[in-house]
Amino acid sequence: MRKTHLVLGTYNHLPEGTEESVFEETYQTCYRPFLSVLYRFPDIFACLHYSGSLLRWLEGRHPEFLMLLEEMVLRKQIELLGGGFFAPIFPLLSNADRVGQIESLTTFIRKSFGRRPRGCWMPEYAWEPSLATSLQTSGMDFTFLPVSLFRAAGFEDGEYFAPVLTEDQGRPLAVFPVFDCQFSFESSLGLEETLGAVLERYGSDHPLIVVFLNGEAVRGLWSKSVYESPDVYLEKTFTGIRKESLSMDTVTPARYLRSVRHFRRAYFPGSATERYLASGLSARARRERSEARKKSGGEIEECPSLGGVRLPVLRYEEGINLYAKMQYVHLLTGQLRGDKSRKKTAQEELWRGQSGDAYWFKPDGGIYRLSLRKAVYEGLIEAEKTTRQKGAFSSGIIQADIDFDGVKEILFQGTDINAYLHARGGVLFELDSLKKSRNLANVFGRYQEPDFDGPPGPRRRCFLDRFQSSPARLEEFSRGEVEDLGTFSDSYFNIRELKRSNQEICLMRDGFLSVGERKIPVTVEKVFQFRKTGVTVRYTITNRGSDDLRCVYACDLNLSPACRPQKLVMAAGLSDRTIELDSSLPGEVPEGNRLTLVDLETEEPVSVYAEPGCRILQTPLYNRIGTGDGAAILYQGCAVSLEWVLALKPDSSWKASVTLGVRE
Repeated sequence: MRKTHLVLGTYNHLPEGTEESVFEETYQTCYRPFLSVLYRFPDIFACLHYSGSLLRWLEGRHPEFLMLLEEMVLRKQIELLGGGFFAPIFPLLSNADRVGQIESLTTFIRKSFGRRPRGCWMPEYAWEPSLATSLQTSGMDFTFLPVSLFRAAGFEDGEYFAPVLTEDQGRPLAVFPVFDCQFSFESSLGLEETLGAVLERYGSDHPLIVVFLNGEAVRGLWSKSVYESPDVYLEKTFTGIRKESLSMDTVTPARYLRSVRHFRRAYFPGSATERYLASGLSARARRERSEARKKSGGEIEECPSLGGVRLPVLRYEEGINLYAKMQYVHLLTGQLRGDKSRKKTAQEELWRGQSGDAYWFKPDGGIYRLSLRKAVYEGLIEAEKTTRQKGAFSSGIIQADIDFDGVKEILFQGTDINAYLHARGGVLFELDSLKKSRNLANVFGRYQEPDFDGPPGPRRRCFLDRFQSSPARLEEFSRGEVEDLGTFSDSYFNIRELKRSNQEICLMRDGFLSVGERKIPVTVEKVFQFRKTGVTVRYTITNRGSDDLRCVYACDLNLSPACRPQKLVMAAGLSDRTIELDSSLPGEVPEGNRLTLVDLETEEPVSVYAEPGCRILQTPLYNRIGTGDGAAILYQGCAVSLEWVLALKPDSSWKASVTLGVRE
């Protein structure tokens, strides 16, 4: 009987924004033991993928790891795979950014290890047919897709054991079928267990078997085993694989491709891992899919279908805003002409802002993690700053539909801040401090998820309008359960007037407040005036009805000046007296006109000033993800509410102003 060729591989990545302690723990329990144990088995060949962000961290913290990796590359025991430098979800990127990211990692690997990678790893196996052109243009000869996608392309059970050729616009690309330790079977398995499951289900008389392991899964696999350390667990794993040497030979994919004489042709539909695609579904649809899968005995074909590769971007308002920012900065970068060095710098920062983990809800948090969103915004803002030519840039207001909803957003681009307004709610959805390259309105709301049955929370933007019958109770405010008599926070405002010379725009909305049995017509007018370091909003609320209006008006601001409440100092009050608030607990000031928030890490104050004075409430914002031992409470920022009591006669108006800014 012929020997089976076995391709063993791992893919390893931690995104930009990951805490240093997480990097170090993952290194000691996953990356280090895997490579050091594999080194002791020189007869076992493997292919490994490390993202550029991870390689850069290893270079700075553990250069000895890269030295060992280089030795194993030189002795041809391992083959390094290329891919996107910052592990992007490739279908979300333009062809130019795909090629740029791949070539950036290729250059790093070639300079560090003396070998140019020929294979490309795609995070979450996210695939679109046009990727064949992008990968081939980048010098990649092959990639990997899960056997489930081979099934979707018309392959039968016994046909998952040889690479095939696909093409786009005449650009061919070899594709290896992969049995993934995490996704191909009902539960997550190790390398040896996955290989055993493949042999049990499909037999052993095959030319090739490809098995890949998520490198960060080593810690979880070891913790479930009986072994005292990950090193011992991996020693046992590779010893078990070596025992199969009579019937199997390990081989690297590039070496195997050189021995293939004929390829079967194939075309694959756009797809990705089930967990990625499912993240774009509503909580209800995901629960229905999970229940249907249980009833069908795990057969995916019997479950409700998943959406497209881009659907997860639309799942959350914050994801839409982040994707819109990325695409907008891509356009700005593409318009740079002449200065090649400046364009290269802008592109590299743009690619940093394309780190895929921050654009969807991964099981460990993904887009829910403030630190990941912060790192992505930092890259995008740095790229945008680089596109501005010194001496030629001037502040101004532009209108552009950057989020592709058919309505133009209002973008103020200044020397110290960016401020983006959306007509829905007449809100500020992005406030960039250009000095520190951070979005101060980077707050994530509360959404329904399969493991969260509660109601969704309110929108978490700035200058949201809410009308109440009475002052909000602090505990209700902290839970996001304050009543709203109107619908202004979710209604589209109209542009009444735009004064570019004054950096000013007026938004207006007519609506109704449900006060008891009455519906009172009300007009809300908001004049945004953009300043060097902040935004001032002048409010005019008019009672258009024939009855008196008595209610409480609240202006909500949702801010993210710090990644942890322990690093945030907050004080509120009047000009002659202030009260320090505990940023980790809900709090209020009965009467005040100013609030200051200071991030102890950047030491950049964010200030709120209201005229006339008002009641000030604040609460930290958290989201819970996961269940049981895997549950995590993630900090999102803080919510601030400014409350005024209104008593308006028919056809009378009330005026106020709120300034939100960044001070030196």
